[in-house]
Amino acid sequence: MILLFPTLIKGINKPEAQEKFKPTCHMFYPQRVTSFKGDGVVKWAGLDNNSDLLDDDGNVLVKFEEGMEEKDINEAKRKKLKLNHGKHFPTFSRTVADKISAEDTPRDEAGQEPREK
Repeated sequence: MILLFPTLIKGINKPEAQEKFKPTCHMFYPQRVTSFKGDGVVKWAGLDNNSDLLDDDGNVLVKFEEGMEEKDINEAKRKKLKLNHGKHFPTFSRTVADKISAEDTPRDEAGQEPREK
């Protein structure tokens, strides 16, 4: 995380530049000063992947346990969102469900998804 003043970035008002600065998650969501309901961004109680996963209202969806690894957290997220059955948790948008699913997609050394045989 960095503190960066947008006015210092050349071309920041262009749509393609703004797209690159879209948030990927909200950290410390319980301490927020404004709500971000329905924005399609994952919300965390503390640091991302090191705290409880929250819904848009701040309710705990996945409880973080000491010693959990990222793969365990992603598995718990997937179970909660019921992605294996083509459904997702109602407080998350399809965008969030797709992001969580993409995080766990196996990739080769070049970052490409393996092709179906």
